[in-house]
Amino acid sequence: MAIGLIAVGLAAGVMAIRHMRSSPAPLLALGPLSRTSFSHATLLPGALFRGMFSTAPFLLPLLFQLGFGLSPVAAGGWVLVYFAGNLGIKPVTTQILKSFGFRNVSCFNGVLVGLTMLACGFITPATPKLLMVVLLFAAGATRSMQMTSLMTLTFAEIPGPEKSAASTLHSMLQQTAAAAGVAAGAFLMALFAGLDHATTVGLSELHRSFLVVGAVALVGATVFWRMPADIGSEVSLHKVRKVG
Repeated sequence: MAIGLIAVGLAAGVMAIRHMRSSPAPLLALGPLSRTSFSHATLLPGALFRGMFSTAPFLLPLLFQLGFGLSPVAAGGWVLVYFAGNLGIKPVTTQILKSFGFRNVSCFNGVLVGLTMLACGFITPATPKLLMVVLLFAAGATRSMQMTSLMTLTFAEIPGPEKSAASTLHSMLQQTAAAAGVAAGAFLMALFAGLDHATTVGLSELHRSFLVVGAVALVGATVFWRMPADIGSEVSLHKVRKVG
């Protein structure tokens, strides 16, 4: 039934896209997707990272409760470190984008996002607490940096007349990616539990789920390098050095 519903959804999606492309006044205009910055930030690889922004906070509490055997309160304390990293990077985000530009930040920081997710696939109850604090803080900081970069880049090249359509499309894609991220995390855990013939999700299944998420982030980060070096420079104020 699930496969059938997915097929119906895909078919309906294809028909909807065909209609929106041909209609003179579609409910959802697809014009903003022709903008390089918008398509990269919201579709590919932006959607992968937006989904991951939901996957990581979904998997982390489960890692500490089901994998480490901690109480909900203790698990929440560790997740709080992750979100402290989200806030800690905010004061320097603007300066980082100005110094290095959207392309460099999105690509390099995307790699860091992937590496921190991969690292979460190896921590155990025996991991030193200080190391876990550093890892979770770094994971939260890189997540926040990537999120801010994507959110700002989304509208960097959108002219005034297209802003309304771009805002609607961005909101829809963002919500879709967030829901897909949680679903993907749940699917990975169920998949690995099935492969292990396990009745419950444990540390091994959660570790492998983080490894998959991290690998996807690393692949997605390389796509950002295809963007022009000066993309969004009018917003970031980054000056690209010209050779020769």
